[in-house]
Amino acid sequence: MATGTTTLEDVQPDQQAFRLVDPPGPSMEVFGPAAAISQSLGNRRQSPMQRTTAAALEDNQADQRAIGLIDPPDPSMEVFGPAAATSQSLGKRGEIPTKPGAARPDLTVAGKQIPTYSAPGKSKQAYAQESTPDGAATPARAQFGAAPAAELPVSLKDADYTVEVGDSPDPEREASGTPAAIPLTNQVMYEIIRHVAAGHSGDALYSAVSTDREFATPGHGAFQKRHFGLEFGCLLFTQESGQLGAALQLMHDRDPERFSKVFGADSDALLAVTNAATPEARLQPVSGENLWSPTWASRFQAAGAYPLYQAAQNELAIESVFRPLLHVAGGFGLATDRLLAMALDIAVGRGVGGAIRWLARHVGPFETSAQLYHAIEALGVDNLANFQAEAGWTPQDGKFGPETHAALAGALRRLDIVPVAKSSDLACRLVAAAEGTLKQRLLRLRDSPSFTDQAYELN
Repeated sequence: MATGTTTLEDVQPDQQAFRLVDPPGPSMEVFGPAAAISQSLGNRRQSPMQRTTAAALEDNQADQRAIGLIDPPDPSMEVFGPAAATSQSLGKRGEIPTKPGAARPDLTVAGKQIPTYSAPGKSKQAYAQESTPDGAATPARAQFGAAPAAELPVSLKDADYTVEVGDSPDPEREASGTPAAIPLTNQVMYEIIRHVAAGHSGDALYSAVSTDREFATPGHGAFQKRHFGLEFGCLLFTQESGQLGAALQLMHDRDPERFSKVFGADSDALLAVTNAATPEARLQPVSGENLWSPTWASRFQAAGAYPLYQAAQNELAIESVFRPLLHVAGGFGLATDRLLAMALDIAVGRGVGGAIRWLARHVGPFETSAQLYHAIEALGVDNLANFQAEAGWTPQDGKFGPETHAALAGALRRLDIVPVAKSSDLACRLVAAAEGTLKQRLLRLRDSPSFTDQAYELN
């Protein structure tokens, strides 16, 4: 391997190549050639892969793993696999807001600062409109109420002003019109991941590296206490957790020769260390250097520019970060693209397990043992253990953990006998519960005009 540091200019492709396109044909593999996919993640349940328009549901029955059309079709490009026409599979979307705010001096690629989003109050204008292909501006969709058509004096009384309550009965209200849920495909999951990635990996995306910043940042809870090690890629997969090792294994399995070329003679040792059994073992140096050293960081930046390795990151993001959230998200009613993005962002920053517990605490409906008792009674089961057996996907321990909380909430939601929070209410509740940088990121997602607020089938 060359001794000089590979710069982002050397490895980054043309930004115009970052497009999502229709697959060239029904034989296309979702994550690239089947023979190249690593089995390190184990056997995974396959989700429906139909495109989400009525026409697509008819013409894609022959291939359940086809991906939805997003941009004008280009047969030479593939979605999750290699393509001669692009050097970044599933790259940057034009409609994803990328207005830079203050740069993070401690998150750099090739010596350059990576821009991040400003606080929502300062960047709100960035989400007010989107550019159409012909350059015309398209008004943002109003997600949380439109402004008045005309300015009126704020002291005017309401036209229905009355002093007496009256004796008329409170009329029954129609249920709010919620669009029918549609299948959640890998294409939709990828688009959501790209929205979330903008707040973590920035413009560097697949080549982003973070060099143990939590340990070195004063004021952070992990300052001088906990090493996360090198974080790499679109969702900044961490070395300590083993996600970095899983990403490297997928990359190696897709192209072993390129892996050895990029990471050098110590590539086997790199795989062994990052996939070790304990966090302490995974944080050990390789070839005498920590992975967050400049030498190793430059190698990871170069690896992130390779399309097959980008597809490996996409697979890991979907299968190991996003999909494990879906049962819990569905139980708590976080079923729209916007709410799923907010849940995923929490998982990127807190880990999947930490996110599930955070969601149960802040949007879970049951706060007391009496509420739990009445929920079990309404469902007609004798105890939690029996309910868990019926649910199937929760821990089978008879305890009221976060997964069981979500399963109970989802079961009551399906019975339609208790009021449930609307999507806009849930989004506001997530923001209200968050603090610090998490609140900033959730505000950006809550107010983004790029989501459709379409509901998806999650369970």
